[in-house]
Amino acid sequence: MTSFGLSKTLAGMIASRCIGGGLGASWAAIKVMTGEMTDRSNQDLAFSLLQMTYRLGQIAGLPLGGLLAHPEQRFSWFRTAFWTEYPYLLPCLVGSAFAIFSVIPGFIFIEETLPSKRKQRKKLNKRTTSYGSTDSSVSSTSTLVDSQQPIYAHEPTDIEGAEKIAKPQPAWHSVMTPASFRCGLGMSEAKIGTEMAIRSLVQVALMLGYSQMVHKIGTLRIYKIAMTAWIMTILCFPLLNWVVRTHPLGTESVLFERCLFAFYVIWSVGGFCWVASASLVNDIAPSAEALSLTTGISQMSLVFPQAVSPALGNSLFAASVHQDILGGNLVWVVMLAMTTFGWFHSLSLTTSTHDWRKNLDEEGDDE
Repeated sequence: MTSFGLSKTLAGMIASRCIGGGLGASWAAIKVMTGEMTDRSNQDLAFSLLQMTYRLGQIAGLPLGGLLAHPEQRFSWFRTAFWTEYPYLLPCLVGSAFAIFSVIPGFIFIEETLPSKRKQRKKLNKRTTSYGSTDSSVSSTSTLVDSQQPIYAHEPTDIEGAEKIAKPQPAWHSVMTPASFRCGLGMSEAKIGTEMAIRSLVQVALMLGYSQMVHKIGTLRIYKIAMTAWIMTILCFPLLNWVVRTHPLGTESVLFERCLFAFYVIWSVGGFCWVASASLVNDIAPSAEALSLTTGISQMSLVFPQAVSPALGNSLFAASVHQDILGGNLVWVVMLAMTTFGWFHSLSLTTSTHDWRKNLDEEGDDE
């Protein structure tokens, strides 16, 4: 984050993001640890709480980022040549400091959740309590998985299923960047940060009932409903733009605020797919050892579109407006087609009947 704030060129910004992407696999690791610490009865609650923590960070971070950007324009003690040259360094430094303080409790309190490591500790404890037994010594050196066989070879369709679940994710949500807000709605940086924080607050409020919804209608059905909501979300973009252009007060009108709040609600319902997909990918893992592999496939399928969607989406947005293609709505037509494809794909998914946690428990009991 610090290198991003110190970047002066586009190449430097891209390099900083690449460094962050290469070293920032914490999101996938957290998903794996959450899956290993839960079972099917409570994983939906755990993943929903995980999503809520992410959104709570946005509630505080997004307005703060908008407020601290260009500090030389807002605070007299920052009116120096240094802060004028690096207008985005201050919010990056604040984010970096928070990240450092967040890592410290993790090092202290988080325990290793890798199944093989946990089993080794259990075996070591058994060996300590029965140190006079030859059987215990032999058991402590036994392997968890046959080294001659891949850990996922017995059920390869599960790995393919994880990829199929992850691919239709609406990763194009990155198109909804400040540039799109600014070009489409004429908002300032601070206003964009505030509105996106309100959006996150709405999603946190709706996420409080996610676990109850799962118990009533199931995870897969929620995923399908969420994918439907993304179709409605795309339709809201040209509607919001139309309200701003036609109403005399623009973004300050009550009508716009009401439409924007309705948009946030629909967006938040669509956001349920992030939590539901985490549970679905977690369920489809063929074994505990393969959980990191399936989660990695899921993250790759998610991150790659995010890598290209900002440039592609913003370029398409600019071309639609400046070339007046389909009345400036070409970008929404393309995104609508993508989301519709994702929704159709979600209809083909089925709930996995395999539970790798039960196999892990049975193996632990046998020992």
